[in-house]
Amino acid sequence: MLRELDRMTFDEVETYLKTGPGIIILPLGSTEEHGTHGPMGTDTFAARKVSRGVAERLDAILAPAVPFGMCFDQRHFKGTIALKPSAYAFLLKEICQNFIRDGYRLVLGISGHRGNDHAALCGLQEAAYDSNTHVLYMCYQDANRGRLAEVVGPDAAKHIRPEDMKYGADGHGGSIELSVAEAHAHDSVRMDKRIKPDRGPADMLRSFPFKSVLNI
Repeated sequence: MLRELDRMTFDEVETYLKTGPGIIILPLGSTEEHGTHGPMGTDTFAARKVSRGVAERLDAILAPAVPFGMCFDQRHFKGTIALKPSAYAFLLKEICQNFIRDGYRLVLGISGHRGNDHAALCGLQEAAYDSNTHVLYMCYQDANRGRLAEVVGPDAAKHIRPEDMKYGADGHGGSIELSVAEAHAHDSVRMDKRIKPDRGPADMLRSFPFKSVLNI
């Protein structure tokens, strides 16, 4: 059974914290351009979809998604809403401190946008200081190596092409993240407007555990 925080009453949350595993999952997205074919909410849709699958498997509570993130490098595209690192870190610290106050045993942040990584880790780490709550963070791309459909279902793989899989996470506006977004928000991807990307050596590096440094 999926438990969604914004659909629960406070006494239902109390009961869960007393009798359940005490896990809450926080989806972290962004609102930014994803080419002419991808919706602005792609990263948030992906975070929600993956977090939902994880919450069901862990008997966790699914918190409402944070739809804004670290996308300052996309600020020149209309519609993008970009937070600066200090603002984003503080926001996540405040949210996480509420979860710690309530007594969750584990807080798991799952991001659909790799640009959130550094600021998110700072904010969540500060929230966890001197607490007994375990706080974890991951970007879902780091765990999708050919197993994404196990978590989000076969619909999430319908736009993925074999040549994309060798890159792991195939990047901004790529078939993997757009497939997950499409699974959450049907008909949100405009495949007829997609431009085939050029593949080069730099794309292969996305399959290795490097952290991106974004130019702002």
